[in-house]
Amino acid sequence: MPNALARPEQPQSPATRFPLFAQAGRDAAALWLAGAPLSMADFRDMRLRSLLAGLGHFDDLAARTAEFNGAYAQRIGQAIVRKEVCHG
Repeated sequence: MPNALARPEQPQSPATRFPLFAQAGRDAAALWLAGAPLSMADFRDMRLRSLLAGLGHFDDLAARTAEFNGAYAQRIGQAIVRKEVCHG
């Protein structure tokens, strides 16, 4: 009987593929939580635009954007659960 994996290999996650974008999303969320004067969505979009302006064009922009947005949302969600949110 050939060797078989107990479970199929997991595809590479976007966080593994785009760690810069994941970290940038978490960092942007931390800045927003510290008291940014913009809405959560406006601040996220502004930070992503700034990141992209500094890095140039990517063929897989949608995946990189999703990674940034997911990390941003996850960090803010963690802050809500931990009651760290200081925005009114």
